[in-house]
Amino acid sequence: MERKLEKLEEKLKELEDKMKQSGKGKVAFSVAAEQGGAVGPLSANTTLRFNTEMSNVDNVFNLNTGIFTAPVDGLYYFTFFYRTPANQESMLILYKNGREVLKSSETERYYGGTETAGNAAILKLKADDELYLTLPAGNSIWAAGRQTTFSGFLYDRHSS
Repeated sequence: MERKLEKLEEKLKELEDKMKQSGKGKVAFSVAAEQGGAVGPLSANTTLRFNTEMSNVDNVFNLNTGIFTAPVDGLYYFTFFYRTPANQESMLILYKNGREVLKSSETERYYGGTETAGNAAILKLKADDELYLTLPAGNSIWAAGRQTTFSGFLYDRHSS
C-alpha cells in the first residue's frame, strides 16, 4: 500500500511538471488591502500586505508576506491601483527581487479630496522571481472598500 502511494505521488508530480512545461498551467492573482481605512504615514518603507484574496490561482501570491513568486519563466502582466487619503501624499513602488521597477504617486491635492492612482507593467520573469509593492516612508494609502488592489497573471509561458 505504501509503495502504491509513492507511485501515485510520483505520477502526480510528473503530471504537474508536464502541465507547467506545456504552458497549460494557469497563474493569476488579484488581491486587495482591507485594513479599515488609512494606512500610514509610516516611519519606514513597508512592504504592503494584502489580506483579501479575490483570486489566487496556483497560490502564487502570499498574503502573509505580500509577495508574488513566479512559478515559471514567462511574460507576466501586473497592475495596481490605490486610493489616496484626503490631503496626504501617496506613493506605491513595485519591486522585482529588491529592485525598483516602477512607481505611482499622488502628491498634489485638488479640492482637498482623494485621488486614485495606479500603474501597470509587462515583465519578463524567471521562476522564483519575487514582486511586491512598497509603501515608502511618509506616504499613505486608503485600504478599505477594495480600493487598493494588486493583480497579475502569466501572459505568455513561451516568450523568449
